[in-house]
Amino acid sequence: MKKRILSILLATVIAVAMMPMTALAAPNDEHNVYGDLVKVAAGVHWFYNDTLVGKALKLGYEVEATKAVVKTAVVVDKTVKTKKAVDKVKLAKAISEAKIDIADAAGGNTDVVVGLLFDQGLDKVAKAKSVVCVEKIKKETIEAIEAIIAAKKQADEMIDQAVAGITYEVPLALAEDGHVAVAAAESCEAALVAAQEAVDKILPAIEKAKLDEMAQAVVIRCNTIKHKDCTEVYTTVTEGDLQTLLDAGYKAEYKFYRSEKNADYGYIFTSKTGKYFNDKGVKGQMYFYKAELTITDADGVVVAETALDNCKYGNRKLK
Repeated sequence: MKKRILSILLATVIAVAMMPMTALAAPNDEHNVYGDLVKVAAGVHWFYNDTLVGKALKLGYEVEATKAVVKTAVVVDKTVKTKKAVDKVKLAKAISEAKIDIADAAGGNTDVVVGLLFDQGLDKVAKAKSVVCVEKIKKETIEAIEAIIAAKKQADEMIDQAVAGITYEVPLALAEDGHVAVAAAESCEAALVAAQEAVDKILPAIEKAKLDEMAQAVVIRCNTIKHKDCTEVYTTVTEGDLQTLLDAGYKAEYKFYRSEKNADYGYIFTSKTGKYFNDKGVKGQMYFYKAELTITDADGVVVAETALDNCKYGNRKLK
């Protein structure tokens, strides 16, 4: 009888020990197979060497623990791979959006510097390895583009303001040169410096053009005074402001002409004072006098010449 019982118990323990490891669950599993195994082992402890039972229990735990580790590793691996895939998608989206934002900032601007910043920004963004890096590059690129556009706009406005309402050829040509220099500037500072240099040339050119225009508006006439042995011929300004021109460094030169019949005037004298004393000729002869005025700037360049026909004559008999 005892042998039969022993055989049954031994078969049970061996069966339990040999059962598939998937049936050995952790203590908290729903069916608590582990608990049942412990009960069986406890029941035969007094009757059978418990070493085999202990090994069975330990083996069950180790198998389940191994499965848990493997399962966790798989989950972690899948999570890492999923995260990497998600990060790639996010990075690709960030790069695409950054390119659009940089293009919007450039706004189709044809400026060489803007184009260079645009190309450099796109190249750096395309090579970025993280979303954070993409955002940093985008921010720096857009700020640089906006800064150079704003600086050049300010510089161009400085030049345009200097020639506002001006129609003089030289100042307008200088303004155009200034705009070209601003466009070629490679930095914000260089653009503003180019504009200031242009303005420094434009303003004096405008004043010069105004003075030249003033010179062209001068009209003179001749007057005479009788002296004992001669006739004094002098000029006066009937239109314009010659004195302002002289004060500005311009110079005046007068050429006097004489006629006996108020026609076919012939040149007789050049004066820098606007006066001429005539003591030559036929006594008692009526002489008519006219003058031409030539105005030169401080550099000696002729800016205006009055026409002889516009000069009102002065006349007197030579005594």
